[in-house]
Amino acid sequence: MPGVILHRQIDSFTDQHPLVAQARDMMSGELRRLAGIIVDVAFDYFLTRHWETFCDEPQETMISRGYTTMALVTSSFFNRETQSLISKMRATDWLKGYGTLEGQALTFQRISRRSPAVVKLAGAEKEIIVNDQELEDCFLRFYPELINHASQWRKHHLL
Repeated sequence: MPGVILHRQIDSFTDQHPLVAQARDMMSGELRRLAGIIVDVAFDYFLTRHWETFCDEPQETMISRGYTTMALVTSSFFNRETQSLISKMRATDWLKGYGTLEGQALTFQRISRRSPAVVKLAGAEKEIIVNDQELEDCFLRFYPELINHASQWRKHHLL
């Protein structure tokens, strides 16, 4: 489970980073309490827009491998409901959708249906549109630091 440990390390680094805090502070009104989710989805959007800057591997190849990995992991460790969700993700290509505003809107719709606590996320893509340049700037300054952090962590943990 080294991948899970690294993922948790990345989440912790991200949650504590000042540039991510700056991005969360851009969210308005009632959405401020859900800002972490909005920024996470927004950063996925910016990553797809700047894919070639950060990754030599073609985006389509990475996405395909991601779906294959998720299917393998869920088939071994998760219930049928989760397995069904992963199949639906692949069939409707959710990961590629993160790179469009329409995909962002669908993502926020899906998340908003999970719990009454996050119902206000429906329509949150508007926060990304309103703050596009500032959020993108935060992402472009943050992501190289995240890559470096993950690389250093891997070296020290022999992954």
